[in-house]
Amino acid sequence: MSNSISPDAADELERRLAQRHRTPEAVEQFGVEAVPKAKRTTGFWDLFGIQLSFQINNLTITLPGLAVLAGLNFWAAILSQTVGVALVFLGYVAVSVYGSKYGIPGQVGSRFAFGVLGSKITASLMRAVASAYWFAWQTLAAALGLQVIIKAWTGHQVSLVGVSVVFAIVQALVALTGWESLKMLTRVVLPLKLVILGMVILVFLTSSRPEFGWHHITAGGSWSWVLFASAASVAASGHLSMYTDSADLARYARKPADAAIAFYVAAVVSTLVCGVIGAIAAKAVTDQNWFQAAADVQPHAWMYFFLLVVLVADNWFINVMNLYTGGFAIVNVISRIGRFWATVICAVAGVVLSSFTAVYENTPAIVTEIGYAFAPVAGILLAHYVVLSRRRIDLHAIYDSRGGRYHYLGGINPVAILVGIGGYLLARSTVLPEEVLPQLAAVVITGVAYAVVMVVVARFWAPARASFAHDEMRDEYDALAIDAALEG
Repeated sequence: MSNSISPDAADELERRLAQRHRTPEAVEQFGVEAVPKAKRTTGFWDLFGIQLSFQINNLTITLPGLAVLAGLNFWAAILSQTVGVALVFLGYVAVSVYGSKYGIPGQVGSRFAFGVLGSKITASLMRAVASAYWFAWQTLAAALGLQVIIKAWTGHQVSLVGVSVVFAIVQALVALTGWESLKMLTRVVLPLKLVILGMVILVFLTSSRPEFGWHHITAGGSWSWVLFASAASVAASGHLSMYTDSADLARYARKPADAAIAFYVAAVVSTLVCGVIGAIAAKAVTDQNWFQAAADVQPHAWMYFFLLVVLVADNWFINVMNLYTGGFAIVNVISRIGRFWATVICAVAGVVLSSFTAVYENTPAIVTEIGYAFAPVAGILLAHYVVLSRRRIDLHAIYDSRGGRYHYLGGINPVAILVGIGGYLLARSTVLPEEVLPQLAAVVITGVAYAVVMVVVARFWAPARASFAHDEMRDEYDALAIDAALEG
């Protein structure tokens, strides 16, 4: 029997949620609550644009530059990033499916593996911290770019921390509105970024300066597998913390296939584009800051203006996304406050972190550590949803904090916690050398170990057996289980 609700009923539900959480009615209201099917109207191109704009960012440009500075050949640096992203996004799009099928955010979905309580104290707290970090990293990267542009334009050196904090506050104010604003922002920001970054590539390739010559750019450097694998692993690590984000972004999708294909293609295309910019800049000026290279090759007011536009537009969009997804992590922990106030909390944390330059200065080490932490989470989610549950979820049980198939032991799945800790220790150990892309290897090993242990434990522990009894679950829910969602 369908429990579909009409567009009018969905609008009325949003108004009720606004009153419940004491938030402005103009902002997106669905936090832990599933999005009704009547609201799932976003098509392929909007989803592709959102993911493409999210992926074309300072980090994606900086990492291939760091690979070049580490000693890789120009082409090897670009290929390493593409391989790392192409591999890690196989899991990313798999997780997106439960967002688009059921309309739930990724952190709420993680309850099926970690337990209704377990997901809050593990995956969600970790993701909230990572979101605040990524917000601060993007802000500091933008502030460095602004610092270069302002100095080149005016001759004055402005305070990095001062620029960073002001910029962070402005971006945080925009992030609170939600999904519809994110779609509108994409339609403005993406064309600007593509045109201006295309112009930067053209300026690099047509420069008369010898260090920007094609022969100099592509010559030298190593194709060492150790360096290649290390660079690919760092590229993959940066996305492991974002696995549940895919469900957040897919839950308004018209069809699961639209979201999965759009996300994957956008990730690969953006990595290639960003790789060219970052690798050229690093090779030419031996600096990870590509803004410095662009300002050096064309030290004119028009270049500074275009760099300023892409800088502001890029960080505006990226950090709206960081806070948007971070808000879902916090609202999964404290459901009663609603998405809006959870996003406020994430924004405050991000603004504070933006005043610490160590956030940017230790990029490879921090990104790698994030990968270590989230590799087992990713493996467990994929193993439970794709392998054990065969891509089915009991939506009612997701919101049942008192019992149900995802209650496990007091709301926590001890198998997921113990296997997750083991996976983290494995990823950080020297057992997995750089040659095997340790973070991605840890995803696979943890996922296999979790699936095997759950099947064994299910023979004598009914809660484990019930958690993946896919024959008893619907393949898709047409709308909210309204009462259960409000309790959630």
